[in-house]
Amino acid sequence: MRRLAPLLIVGAMVVGACSGPAATPTAAPTDTPIVTAVPQVTGDPGVTPQPWTIFTASDGSFSVGFPGSPTVTTTKSPTATLGDVTVNAYTVVGVGAYPSYIAMQERFAAGTVSNLGASDLASVLDEVISGYATNTSGTVSNQSAGTFKTMAAMTATVESSGQIQAVMTFAHGDDVYILAVIHSATSAPSGQFFDSFKLP
Repeated sequence: MRRLAPLLIVGAMVVGACSGPAATPTAAPTDTPIVTAVPQVTGDPGVTPQPWTIFTASDGSFSVGFPGSPTVTTTKSPTATLGDVTVNAYTVVGVGAYPSYIAMQERFAAGTVSNLGASDLASVLDEVISGYATNTSGTVSNQSAGTFKTMAAMTATVESSGQIQAVMTFAHGDDVYILAVIHSATSAPSGQFFDSFKLP
């Protein structure tokens, strides 16, 4: 099996407990969001509803809902065996009791991920969860393999510095996606974030 570690680049973002070694930023993010308003939802107990918008990547590769417009960061980093990976991170940092939301898209060269067999892909997704926990100094629990919108997926809970991070990773073609919601032990993330993710 061709190992893809280190696969996950979290250092480009600073979201609560999410911090790690910095990746090399490109000159400027090339992604211009296409934002469409959607109705307000509650989803989080004890806090005022936030207006959600559907964010669509400028190349149309995916869309996902956020409570507000995400900050876009693009970085490029080498992997051990697969050359450079371009990581597009989309982040909304929660204010007060509001959770923070992260969507990351890791783009590999053609055939790098899409040619992997089921067992190797499962290992890649496991490495993504492990890498996320390492980069956030977190502890993994409740990790399980399954499917997300017909794609092989891995989910886990990562606890770090008093925060709970619901993490899901999956692959589509040669892109590896990571969706994460960071919240306190007294609040719950909105399931709308995961449910809203769509591929063309």
